[in-house]
Amino acid sequence: MTRSKKSKKSPVVRQANALTTAAYSLTRTEKRLVYLGLISIGKGNVALNEFGQYPVDINHSEYKALFDDAASNASRDIGKAAKDLNRREVIFFPEDDDGEDGEKAEIGMSWTTKRFHKPRRGQTTLFFNAELIDIIVPQGKDYTKFLIGEGGNLTNPHYMRLFESLSQWSYRKKVKFSIEWMIERYELPKSYTRMSDFRRRFLHPAMKEINDNTSLSVEFKEVPNPDNPKQVKHIEFTFRQTTKPLAVEPLAESSSVLDGWDKGIFEPEEFEESDAMRFYQVVDQGGELTLAELNHLAEQLPKLMSEVQPSQDFYTLFKSAKVMAKRKAESIK
Repeated sequence: MTRSKKSKKSPVVRQANALTTAAYSLTRTEKRLVYLGLISIGKGNVALNEFGQYPVDINHSEYKALFDDAASNASRDIGKAAKDLNRREVIFFPEDDDGEDGEKAEIGMSWTTKRFHKPRRGQTTLFFNAELIDIIVPQGKDYTKFLIGEGGNLTNPHYMRLFESLSQWSYRKKVKFSIEWMIERYELPKSYTRMSDFRRRFLHPAMKEINDNTSLSVEFKEVPNPDNPKQVKHIEFTFRQTTKPLAVEPLAESSSVLDGWDKGIFEPEEFEESDAMRFYQVVDQGGELTLAELNHLAEQLPKLMSEVQPSQDFYTLFKSAKVMAKRKAESIK
């Protein structure tokens, strides 16, 4: 899959960081269904029913419109993914309850409690577990945000997980993950403990896809174990936003997944107050933002004064970021 970084328009996925860092393994289609559920529930388009479920309708034709490779047999693909998703669980790690010998505490939860596949109607309803939704739908500032047209069109679910992890730290220039952590949380094959397999089957192809098909430009370096320099312990990622985040395209007015989005319209310039803190941290570390993001930060800065004390350097960095954003905006026109 190779496509222009500016060619795809799509809705925004917001998921709590608890989900970004959880351990689970899903297929790409299953992850796409979870993305659509997060969008619908997160925007308040789906109400909790009397059985403790969030019923999300997945329209098959809309699914095909969202994803580049959705084939004519999308109904069967969605039906199978819904069936398998109903059997899987996601695992969270409450560290305070770890054993004294190092044994990890785990909380395993099901994604859905029921499914209703309706091929004649071109629709599948997923009944998401309300207890899980309370954890994975953002309730405050700690969430990961990305475009479904970027994350959802990567070819491998493991690459999707890495993209989500990098997106969680998008306000920073650099982040480091241990190889052990990535294998555990992304549920990579055990053979990937061999560094040659980890590089060849996961790290290198994931980096190529993310760089080719998303608005992130990522470089990485291997960090050796200080106790055993021949062993690689961490991967340090350095990244930046290469283009203005992809625009959001309105879906059909009858959209079942996106009902309530002002007839499907959701502009990328529509930010939440909590975004301002992330934008502040980007500028404070010399990072780049779009003009829309900088304007939002300027509007919200008086409210942030109760939490931060901007230095004179911050205002200099802000001016530089604005000059750079204007240049990029003019070059895109």
